Amino acid sequence: MIVVQIGFIWGTTFFVKAYIHATGKNSSSYEKEMATAYLIEAIIFGALGLLFLIMIYMGYKHLKTAIDVLDASADFLAKTKRIFLVPTFNMVIQIIFVALFMYSMLAIT
Repeated sequence: MIVVQIGFIWGTTFFVKAYIHATGKNSSSYEKEMATAYLIEAIIFGALGLLFLIMIYMGYKHLKTAIDVLDASADFLAKTKRIFLVPTFNMVIQIIFVALFMYSMLAIT
């Protein structure tokens, strides 16, 4: 979430700087044509960044609950190491079964 917010802030500042450069005295004709597009993109990035920040602020309680759930599940997985062995053992048994099945099908033909 921090990276996304930093991305919105960076995008806004990038396009604001591009707009300021495009409206300057030493800008080319292409940059002058793109000045409006730069301003629109800066407004869009700024609005999205503000909307994202509001969503984080309004949903902070739910976000904190989700982080607590992930923390509890990580603690459970750290304490229950055998939970990783069951799917691994099952996969090994299935690979052996499929290999025997393929061998028997090839032996029939």
